Amino acid sequence: MTPVLRDALKRYTVLRKMKGSGGFEVVHLANDICHLVRQAYKQLDAIRTAQECKWPAFDINFKDLPQRVLAMFSELDQIMSRRDACENLFIWNCFEADLEVDGLTEEEFGRMEARNISVTSQVWLHSRGG
Repeated sequence: MTPVLRDALKRYTVLRKMKGSGGFEVVHLANDICHLVRQAYKQLDAIRTAQECKWPAFDINFKDLPQRVLAMFSELDQIMSRRDACENLFIWNCFEADLEVDGLTEEEFGRMEARNISVTSQVWLHSRGG
């Protein structure tokens, strides 16, 4: 049981004793508890699936992820900022051609939110794996 669920159950017990079962706060808290229980079951189901598929669900230390990304920053920066390395790549040339068809610059595309990219965009159509 998560600490949040435990606290919600304690508050529910106290409210129920004080206000009975019909108070708005009691009903609202009961709904919140149902949501927390559903969420916990979904997490358990996901954990079971990960274990059955032998995924490394417990081997990854997600707390260290930001530090690992920052440690790779200089390497990523070299890859991203070396224009001469990109210019000779087939995939990069295709990407630039798609941007031109879509009437976008690299800067404009870089600032776009994913939800604003049209599904008819050439970049969108050619970016899907398969």
